[in-house]
Amino acid sequence: MAKRKPDVRKDGALYWFSLPKAAGLAGLTKKEMMRRADAGELRTDAIVQPDDRLARIDIWGFGARRLLL
Repeated sequence: MAKRKPDVRKDGALYWFSLPKAAGLAGLTKKEMMRRADAGELRTDAIVQPDDRLARIDIWGFGARRLLL
């Protein structure tokens, strides 16, 4: 059985979430999360791009903006 990659990774002061985890936290689909990341609204980690990880701080900021609108 293949080992499952973790949903969260800590890198210095940032935490990086997998795409499915990030989408769930933000209340969006994975497709919408990647569209927003491509548009520059969310930060992605280029080092682990194949894992499709997004920065937690940006997801939380997006979630707060979404609640205020």
